[in-house]
Amino acid sequence: MRSIYTLFCCMVMFLTSSQLSATSFDVVNTGSNMTVFVIPGATMSGDLADVSEIGIFYTNDSGDLVCAGASSFSNDGSPFQITLWGSEAGEDNGMATSEAFTWLAKSADDAIYDVTASYLQGSDLFSINGFTSVNAIQFTAQTVTVSGCMDADASNFAADATEAGFDQWGNSTCVYASCEDIPTWGCIYADGFGSFNADFSAAQCSEYGGSPCEEPVLGTPGCMDTLATNFLADATEAGFDQYGNSLCVYASCDDIPTWGCIYGNGFGTFNVDFTAANCSEYGGSPCEEPVVGTPGCMDANASNFNAEADVAGLDQYGNSLCVYASCDDIPTWGCIYGNGFGAFNADFSAAQCSE
Repeated sequence: MRSIYTLFCCMVMFLTSSQLSATSFDVVNTGSNMTVFVIPGATMSGDLADVSEIGIFYTNDSGDLVCAGASSFSNDGSPFQITLWGSEAGEDNGMATSEAFTWLAKSADDAIYDVTASYLQGSDLFSINGFTSVNAIQFTAQTVTVSGCMDADASNFAADATEAGFDQWGNSTCVYASCEDIPTWGCIYADGFGSFNADFSAAQCSEYGGSPCEEPVLGTPGCMDTLATNFLADATEAGFDQYGNSLCVYASCDDIPTWGCIYGNGFGTFNVDFTAANCSEYGGSPCEEPVVGTPGCMDANASNFNAEADVAGLDQYGNSLCVYASCDDIPTWGCIYGNGFGAFNADFSAAQCSE
């Protein structure tokens, strides 16, 4: 990628160099020439209001355009001629025989124009002592593209920029002094700015050596429960971590607002996807709803039937606590474990039982 970028830069430098050399309308008298004559009343069209000079160029051995002949220009219908100088023997200082004309024009403030000529007599090929007459010329102003920072709030604002500048990673080339100047939330680099998006966060900005400018959180997030050990009186909205758990910290299950999991730095409420067993797996302390009555196995066919049980006992996975000696004793088709029984359902099969 770096090689492609380098090649691109070299091409831009080459084209820029060629254009700069073409803006010089100075000529060298080499002693041999031909004449290009623009007839009286020749048709002039296009962007010619500010044109002050017109010339014909050749391409030298370095690939640069060099003026071979020029004339002042005024759009008053009067004739004028351009003397084209040919190259001396062994030199690279003029037009070569049969070399095609490259027309250019410029204004007093050095704006460059492409020129297209129509010929009445002769052609657009150079020949010593040749003669060509022109009966129409069209001018087209060259569009000069200047890439740079177009944001007036940036420290490197370029007033002459015609298009926004970007680096090879797509970051803006605008440099900002602080987060108060940026156009949107993003990352300030020493040489540019990158907007945050789904694939680029404040954390990544810091990793890459930038200074993140994040959208401020409205209000003051924190624990708003007075029973928590970290109750924050100044909080205006409940605080949550990246997993959606409350930031409130509780000393015991006596203080919690609902059944859930006490962590060292927060609290998570139980739900269908988060159980007491999950809480323990994640290093938390589960606070479960107490069972009313006497839980146990209430099936007389089970080997651990409990005659005193008045509530069917279930483990943390929802399986019955009843233990059966064989499939002849089970209440429904399902899976016999060493310490319980699970009925088959759409999400639990015989194959999963064996696993």
